[in-house]
Amino acid sequence: MKNLGVEGTLLNWFESYLKSRQQRVVIEDSSSSWKEVKAGMPQGSVLGPLLFLIYINDIQHDIDSDCFLFADDTMLLEEACSPQSAALNKDLNLFHC
Repeated sequence: MKNLGVEGTLLNWFESYLKSRQQRVVIEDSSSSWKEVKAGMPQGSVLGPLLFLIYINDIQHDIDSDCFLFADDTMLLEEACSPQSAALNKDLNLFHC
């Protein structure tokens, strides 16, 4: 977000919104224990889709393969020849969290 010019109070607000989140599963009368959410965007929120788009906005600048983005889908395209396979594998490793 800093790369987009977001700073100060607004940046602090977004950081507090995205950090220290917990979730649990509830099915009828049963519920799981609370677990920390360490990654991802809050689901079901108004800001979720916008924050996700901001998060992946510059992904095309970091990879060598052809990259196509649509909504929350990402496709990397590369021929399966030796040099290109190396580039695709390098790009796929960027996605591994």
